[in-house]
Amino acid sequence: MFSKPGFATVTVTIIDSPSGPKGFILAVSDHAVRSQRSFAVSKLRFDKMWVAFISSGADKYARTQGAQGFDLASYDLASYYFFFAGKQDYMVPKKEASQALVSVATQLRAYAH
Repeated sequence: MFSKPGFATVTVTIIDSPSGPKGFILAVSDHAVRSQRSFAVSKLRFDKMWVAFISSGADKYARTQGAQGFDLASYDLASYYFFFAGKQDYMVPKKEASQALVSVATQLRAYAH
């Protein structure tokens, strides 16, 4: 999840399904207009990103949600990388991110441009 000019949030999702990985972009504009599109991801690329993510140290920044979730409004969102894997989410400070994690974030962001 990140922001870009004209959009409040952009979420890039890649799922590994039995028929192969699939990617989706969900963009929400500053005026709450949503747009969504899909894209292809090769199994090789998915596997490389997944291995990089798993070895990135992101597990140190796993977040647990309380009964009411967590309030992102209290954070400077531009200073963090956000990842969601399965039922777990990760909020990694950019200044603490490993090169492997920065690489995964960069690859995901490139799909949205």
